[in-house]
Amino acid sequence: MKKKKVFIAIVIILVLAILAFVAIYFVQHRTPVLTEDCDKVQNQDKKDACYWKVAEVKEDVSICDKIQGQEWKNVCYTKFR
Repeated sequence: MKKKKVFIAIVIILVLAILAFVAIYFVQHRTPVLTEDCDKVQNQDKKDACYWKVAEVKEDVSICDKIQGQEWKNVCYTKFR
């Protein structure tokens, strides 16, 4: 009986650990949906890519204006042609 309780406890701990890792993964890899998310990015190339992704998700060409790099700006505007 004691072995069964230990086994159940281990299974519960493993399930909780897996759920925690999945939650962390989704928080870190979620698609940005607000330009405010992009404003916090320090690297300009990554910031421009972030704005492009937000513009794509929201289907809003005006967000392309926030992009500074010409390459990402072209990609963004091309999306809406």
